[in-house]
Amino acid sequence: MSEHNHYQRILSAVRAQLDEVPFAAAYAEGYAMTPDQTVAFISE
Repeated sequence: MSEHNHYQRILSAVRAQLDEVPFAAAYAEGYAMTPDQTVAFISE
């Protein structure tokens, strides 16, 4: 499975768990993070 296909499967699974507005907000927040912020977030 390619990395892109894996990403799309995970994205679809998360979307299925959230309504569109909370998903869009979480996606935008994650997209705006720097790599250092992302590492700090997942380390919490």
